[in-house]
Amino acid sequence: MFMKFNKYVSIVICLLLAVALAACGGSNTPPATEAATTAAAATTAAAAADAADSDTDADADADADGSGSDAGGAGGASASGQSWANDTSPVTLSMYVTEGWWSKVWDVEKPVDGHITNRTGVTLDIWTSSGDAWDKLNAMIASDTLPDIIVLGIWAAQIKQISSLGMAYPLDDLIDAHCPDFNDIIAPQMRKWYTEDDGKWYAFAGFGTWEEDITDETKIYTNSGMQVRADICEALGIDMAEFTTKRGTLDALKKVKEANYEYNGLQVTPLNIGMNGTSGFSKILDFFDVPQEDESGKIADRRFQPGYLEALQWVNEAYNEGLFSEENFTFDRMAVGERMSNGSIFLLIDQISDFKGEAMNLNEADPDAYFKPCGPFVNDNGDRPHMTPRALAGWTVAMINSKAEHPDRCINFFYWSYTEEGQMTYSYGLEDIHWEWDPDFPGHVRRTAAWEEEVLANSSATSDAGFSDFWWFYNIPLLQSHDRKPTTPRDKWSEEIDDYFAEWAYNDLAFNSIVLEGGSDEAAINAEANTYWDNQLPLMMCASSAEECERIWLESLEELRSMGIDQVIDARDVIFQRNKQILGQEFAYPSNIK
Repeated sequence: MFMKFNKYVSIVICLLLAVALAACGGSNTPPATEAATTAAAATTAAAAADAADSDTDADADADADGSGSDAGGAGGASASGQSWANDTSPVTLSMYVTEGWWSKVWDVEKPVDGHITNRTGVTLDIWTSSGDAWDKLNAMIASDTLPDIIVLGIWAAQIKQISSLGMAYPLDDLIDAHCPDFNDIIAPQMRKWYTEDDGKWYAFAGFGTWEEDITDETKIYTNSGMQVRADICEALGIDMAEFTTKRGTLDALKKVKEANYEYNGLQVTPLNIGMNGTSGFSKILDFFDVPQEDESGKIADRRFQPGYLEALQWVNEAYNEGLFSEENFTFDRMAVGERMSNGSIFLLIDQISDFKGEAMNLNEADPDAYFKPCGPFVNDNGDRPHMTPRALAGWTVAMINSKAEHPDRCINFFYWSYTEEGQMTYSYGLEDIHWEWDPDFPGHVRRTAAWEEEVLANSSATSDAGFSDFWWFYNIPLLQSHDRKPTTPRDKWSEEIDDYFAEWAYNDLAFNSIVLEGGSDEAAINAEANTYWDNQLPLMMCASSAEECERIWLESLEELRSMGIDQVIDARDVIFQRNKQILGQEFAYPSNIK
């Protein structure tokens, strides 16, 4: 006991000295840095107190491989019971995120960022690109100047490039060396899915839904869907059931056009097919059950399927009836969202998650104006729609630079982020400040009364507090098991539209991560073919007739053949067959599964 007392005295003295030194240098230290230094000192002292209380002495020896300090020893759990807490001394880790629109800056003055830094010792130096994020990434690869942590989309060819060039640490090696208990919370399917040909695992997936994590409360959601101004339907006598057939949907759109309907002085466009005028088209392919696998089990290029032409000709008829205009092809996400918010779109077919906020903005400005999910309309055969889910294999992956100075701290930051504590912090904020357990729904959270009031008064409250925008390590099944039950109109709308279309979502994991090797002939052909098709698609949609639409489609397919698209399909099929083998599947597309 006396020795423990001496340890506590030493800790307090060290803490006082650290604070005093920070104060002495205050004239040259920015306030935020000074606060972070003091907080870090407090965190270190608290961690040391925990160690003293359990008689756990830690030696900060450098690893033989030069990977930095590991105060708990290789694989040893700390007094907290999890090895991520072995070393929580202050460290700054650089992180590049290829989502160029993301603008988060780590700020320890924000409650959540500050809490994470205090808890883990990690401060993130986040890089994004003001220009093309992928050009920036390629430049860093070429110059071998990658940051400690690299976050990139699961579809990126750079994942294999970075790992094959030896620019990334194998995550399994780091976990075995520093935090073997991390394996206890990682879905084996994630590890197996991202294992490369050399038998190593380099990419940690966020926002994935893995088979081992799916519970009775887990739903597979889709972004395919359509939403309609229900108030206009009521005003014009349009039955919502009309949106379940091709003809019924067109007839409903025509009623809006013929009524020359205006809202707040704005002409209401009957149909919007999403960003760039083509984003919504892929959703119609889902409605029409256009397969991604042929009857023999080989991967299928949807562009060659009869259902693709049926979808094209439906859009073409809508265009020739004047139900949408060529202007739609110039709309980016912001332009579509603006028209949703001001009420000048009747029916939107596009990413449902992208425009939830704008739909609610309209309703909050005018309670009599509101969007509802509808449809989906189906193909002439009446086949059941099969909607592509939100990325089951993840949205992004995080990799650790093989030249990182502190790879042990990187992998342990991954570990803490994926714990239930990390997930709750990233998604909901701080317990008792931002959220509390809901007594009416055991296991689920609710906002505290004070935070609920703050959120209703300030739409940017969560961003200001520093959470709900750090998605790169999200474990979706875990978060679904704790999600807030909807109470506000905005929350109820969000759940309604997600649940409505979830009925048609399917497990498409086998179709994920089909990435052609960068620099290969197939990758070059594919890029050229996709650019060509992107230019042809508006011509088909805006053709003068159904016959002209089909003619352009057939000619365009021939051009793809001449480019060598069959070679691309074969190369993609090799990866697809490997994916099915990993999953133990003979067939992957629902219509083929008997």
